[in-house]
Amino acid sequence: MLKLRSAFLVAAAGLFCLLFLAGAAPAQTLYPVSGNGQLICPLCPNGVGVFAPLVVMVKDANGNPLANQTVTWTLTAGQGLLNNSTTVTDSTGTTSNVVVVNSPLVVGSFGVSYTQATVLASIGASSVTFTETQAATGPGGVQLVFAQLISPSIGTTYTGGVGTQATPVVQVLVNSLNGGGGVPGVELRINAPDPTQGASVACPSVAGLAPNTAITDSTGTATCNLIFTGRPGSGQFSITVGNNYVFPPGGGFNFTVTAGPASTIRIISGNNQSGNPGSPLPGVLTAEVDDLAGNPLPGVGVTWGVASGSATLSNTQTTTDASGRASTNVTLGTGGGPVLVKIQVASNTAISATFTATVNIVITGLSKLSGDTQSATVNTAFAQPLVVQVMNQAQPVAGAAVTFAVTSGSATVATSSTTTNAQGQASTTVQAGANAGPVVVTATAGSYSQIFNLTVIPPGPSITSNSFYNAAGFQQGWISPCSLATIVAPGLAPGIQGAVVPYLFGPLPYVVANVSVQFGNSYAPIYSVVNSYTPGNDAVTVEVPCELTPGTIPVTVRVGGGSANVSLPILTVSPGVFQTVMSDNQKRAVLLRPDGSYVELENPARRGEIIRAFVTGLGPVTPPIATNSSAIPGTDSNVSSTIVVGVNNSGVRVVGAKYAENLIGVYEVDFQIPSDAQTGNNIPFAVAVQQGNNLVFGNPSMIPIQ
Repeated sequence: MLKLRSAFLVAAAGLFCLLFLAGAAPAQTLYPVSGNGQLICPLCPNGVGVFAPLVVMVKDANGNPLANQTVTWTLTAGQGLLNNSTTVTDSTGTTSNVVVVNSPLVVGSFGVSYTQATVLASIGASSVTFTETQAATGPGGVQLVFAQLISPSIGTTYTGGVGTQATPVVQVLVNSLNGGGGVPGVELRINAPDPTQGASVACPSVAGLAPNTAITDSTGTATCNLIFTGRPGSGQFSITVGNNYVFPPGGGFNFTVTAGPASTIRIISGNNQSGNPGSPLPGVLTAEVDDLAGNPLPGVGVTWGVASGSATLSNTQTTTDASGRASTNVTLGTGGGPVLVKIQVASNTAISATFTATVNIVITGLSKLSGDTQSATVNTAFAQPLVVQVMNQAQPVAGAAVTFAVTSGSATVATSSTTTNAQGQASTTVQAGANAGPVVVTATAGSYSQIFNLTVIPPGPSITSNSFYNAAGFQQGWISPCSLATIVAPGLAPGIQGAVVPYLFGPLPYVVANVSVQFGNSYAPIYSVVNSYTPGNDAVTVEVPCELTPGTIPVTVRVGGGSANVSLPILTVSPGVFQTVMSDNQKRAVLLRPDGSYVELENPARRGEIIRAFVTGLGPVTPPIATNSSAIPGTDSNVSSTIVVGVNNSGVRVVGAKYAENLIGVYEVDFQIPSDAQTGNNIPFAVAVQQGNNLVFGNPSMIPIQ
């Protein structure tokens, strides 16, 4: 029993944390590369007979390829066979698979023009769908699915600015000859030069599709709203449909890309300089005007202006040179602090960029004005802001940078970095932290500093009726006389680090780490007091006094010199099944086999065995048990209510239910595993208490059965 008591103490001190802690998996996103929307015709004399590989890429949250990632492949519709059910990405983050049609080829004389297979590639929550089409043949080997170029007409030449949409759109129709209608899911791909090397065109990106592609809809129509990309110049592009048809056959559509409209202004040099008042900045401010594709634009008119601060400019209106660049010189004014200089495209002022400069500030002194020697309760704000005065000789200094930092103690500043106002003053507010004691906040301006001495005082804990949990099942508000409860709230254990667990056996103390809990007129025995039980919360696990009458009871929690009160509903019963974490890191019920060994994955319960479960909150027993007591030696204190045990969602034989020996607040329920019980590691398990015509269930759990 000592082992079991120790297990309960450890559970009370830490098991609840498992509900709040989980490892974060690396972000993985799957992207299609190629192989979607193919159209083959194995029986056609000149048709493509096999599907090309289906290729995907895995990237992290920053868009970097991820190697050694396992991708799962599933045939979700149609007939076919995948070469592999899983594949692993290579050093480029890519991997591929092949789908093979394994059914008899469809012949058009049967009235079917095509069949389709759908393949899902997935990793984690991210997936990509591939649709692959096999065309049938009719009499004479005629392919019964064909692609038709709707737009553009052969010989069309495109011209337009970078980043603009080309007209006409590119559009194809994939149809069937025997009245089957349009064929969905066939890919249209634009074959164009590399935009990083010169002029190019592209389809807009569509989620779930490979770059530079479109897909046929339910009518068999695919549309690409062609965009001019790359740099000004000329080239040709062609159109591939279903990895089979190419338009125009044996050639390409000519296109010319011209300079696009101004889109962005990029800072080239001169940003983030500083200088003394009245002096010119050493570096020229230079910016570049680019089009939608990032190409520099010459001959664009721009305007310059001081958006804030004190400065003058050598040029306020300029025109970009052959490299798309414009410049101006800056002379700083007499006021200290930051200066913002803004450049805008004259014809479109929404296109702009801002340079930042700093006028050096001379500081000869820093003094405290207010906020020193305050006190505040933990986790509350100090009433007065901390205010300092910055001076240059006898003159206040506006725009001076001031930092506030907590150099010791438990607190945070609202503003760690600020600037002085027109009166040379700067301020911040301070929030007391979770730990009581002295706090030092240091204000710094230039080479000068001032120290504010503050004090954080302990509070009463911050509890509500929602702070109380069943200590076994952790159901919120699920508490009854003689049950174990865990109180989770801020401020329950401010003076300790980790957990205080008083004893391994014997009666429990009523005060631990300066914490006591009182239900009505009765004090609760304390199992443990834990600091930082969950982020921002401490915890106290107690036995609810057995003498309580169900109903609403006043509860007082005292911590040191502080206290908090709450009205808490006390139930008649509050069943909770104790659980433990087994070798596979899964939680299951705490159970004993007939030989006294604990049920584990390596030692599962057997069919027909009498198994003992450990629960709390089963209500009154006969003879009754007093608070902070175990069962009477040699006498069973049996549970007064009818207990129901469920294994695999069916009731089983309950041998007995009583208050546990040598344990406080814990009950034992003996039940028999059915001789025909389902076996496995995760058989559902539940305990319920009959109350009138209703069953009151505890938390669901699992047991391994062999």
